[in-house]
Amino acid sequence: PVATASTTSGIIGDPRWLKVITSAVTLTTSVTPEGSGTVSPASGTYNVGDNVTVTAAKAFGYTFKEWRDAGTNAVLSTANPYTFTISANTSLVAVYDVLTTYNFTVNKEGTGATWGILSISPSPTNGKFEAGTEVTVTVASNKVSNFLYWEDNSTALSRTMIVNSDITLTATYDEIPFIVGWDFKVQSPTSGRSGDYFAD
Repeated sequence: PVATASTTSGIIGDPRWLKVITSAVTLTTSVTPEGSGTVSPASGTYNVGDNVTVTAAKAFGYTFKEWRDAGTNAVLSTANPYTFTISANTSLVAVYDVLTTYNFTVNKEGTGATWGILSISPSPTNGKFEAGTEVTVTVASNKVSNFLYWEDNSTALSRTMIVNSDITLTATYDEIPFIVGWDFKVQSPTSGRSGDYFAD
């Protein structure tokens, strides 16, 4: 429950839930570089002496480094979350470092490439991973294509690797002869539906 002020200056609701600001100070935040992450809460109004906790969340390709005072540029803390006692209007800057990222590409080749299925976990961001990310690529079977081999001639259905350089994988598939087929992963429509697979 929240108590709010009415148009007649009274209080609607239980006044025990109404925060009274007697000596107001404000918090504002920003991040650097631009787009490197977010801060929660981004801003707020508090009483002098309140404990305030701010949390920095990074964007892809960045890692949190430290909190700085926006006015003096002094480093305040490397803790995340960061809790402090607010005593005056405060402007914080969340500073992030840029991480190295690498391209990660998986190609499909062969007569069955159109219908070949594989998964990448975790999923890349715009075709990239941060350095040091462990990635697993798994081939899934279906009734109209047959996985043959990877670019290194291995036939393992699952590959796990640490991304520390640009990586390009190639999975080669053979087509199992067919005209048209359905796998019925969804139940509708039950008639007049296009084939889930169809040969040229």
